[in-house]
Amino acid sequence: DTALVEEALETEARGHKFIKMIAPDRDDEGVKTLLALVRSSLSTDTHLAVDFFNSFPTVERARTALEPLDNLGLDFIEDPFPSGHWRSYAELSAHLHTPLAAGEDSVDSAEWNDLVELGGVDVVRVDATVGGGVSSILPLLGGGSGPRMIPHVFGQLHGHLSATGDVSRIEVITPESGAEPLSILGPLDVSVDSDGR
Repeated sequence: DTALVEEALETEARGHKFIKMIAPDRDDEGVKTLLALVRSSLSTDTHLAVDFFNSFPTVERARTALEPLDNLGLDFIEDPFPSGHWRSYAELSAHLHTPLAAGEDSVDSAEWNDLVELGGVDVVRVDATVGGGVSSILPLLGGGSGPRMIPHVFGQLHGHLSATGDVSRIEVITPESGAEPLSILGPLDVSVDSDGR
């Protein structure tokens, strides 16, 4: 537990005011206890969210695990269900005060429209690298009146979407984590052959 708290505090000390944790592999009470510990360790102006990576097979199981988290002041709970289970999101959201986030695995604007129209997803997680490019995101943008969006990493690709008023932030995976997609690729070899090609 102390290692996760220390990691969150180090991230906050580097200037990050929004931290998303991966849900730890623990029983429901253990998850709540750890999230409460992290939340209480961070300053009140640092946002905390948690990603459950499609952990729950049913709405009932999700309610059992997530309703106790409602009083922690989380910014959102991400991906309690697999992509495409938008009706489950709508049903679960009726029982939670904490916003739900999803969508980064959606493959096109039709899927994003479904998750918005069915309700239940308060934070749309778009990713142009999965969902058909930036042009597939454009129909969702409402100049500040559309759904709240937090694009999934790739700031170089998604950064300009913040000019629309619908994007409140862009997720960043720090290179220090060892999981940032572009740093995993390593340096690009842009050597030139002797004939200039």
